[in-house]
Amino acid sequence: TSTVVTNNYLISDNYQRLGPDTITDTGRINKENNGPELSDFWIVSIDPVYATIGDETLIRVDIIDEISGTPIEEGEVYLMINDEVVTDEEGNILKVAVSSSQALFDINTVPKDWLRSDAILTAVFTSGTINRINSSYMTILKREANVEITTEELTIAPGQTVTLTAKVTDLVNGEDLSGQLAFKLNKLSLEDDDGKLICIDVVDGIATLEYTFGDDIIPGTYTLEAVFENAYYTRAADTEILVIE
Repeated sequence: TSTVVTNNYLISDNYQRLGPDTITDTGRINKENNGPELSDFWIVSIDPVYATIGDETLIRVDIIDEISGTPIEEGEVYLMINDEVVTDEEGNILKVAVSSSQALFDINTVPKDWLRSDAILTAVFTSGTINRINSSYMTILKREANVEITTEELTIAPGQTVTLTAKVTDLVNGEDLSGQLAFKLNKLSLEDDDGKLICIDVVDGIATLEYTFGDDIIPGTYTLEAVFENAYYTRAADTEILVIE
């Protein structure tokens, strides 16, 4: 008489034998469809991601055998950002083969759309019928800008019209930026005749404003500030001393 052992989850010898391998009396026992398999104990681990948009970054994914610790040399990994599959420059799914339990993604330029407070990275490992996933939050940072007030005339008289200028570049690569800029005088934003804040478009890294100071402005020393804002850059500013005689 034989015994049928089927559809069971079998582990013995401190995880050294799994599934059907736990059954030694194969002469009298018919073993069918028993688990687990060693691959059931493979897990996906994602290194923390701290990156700045526009920069290169490396994303490391490890496929770990929790039982034997044997390096995994099969399968491939692809990534998703908030359920959107990461693709290469040609729109193909970016996949990396697993070698020594690791898949390393070299992201040449961190996309702007990764900049979100809820950016979630999901790594998907596949090998035949094996499918494992894991997710973690990413820390994606804005870039930093450099603002330089380039106004030539910083000593003026009440009622005088002055051309206020500023140059805005990327702090790291020096690229001319776009965005908006506002000038402030002693921390008060300059306004138009209707009392509305004057926001200047930054074009090819240059912001220019023709501004007439009131006849009633009190002579003295003022702090002129240029403040730059852009959705993908941290707030940046520069100051100069403006003298009204």
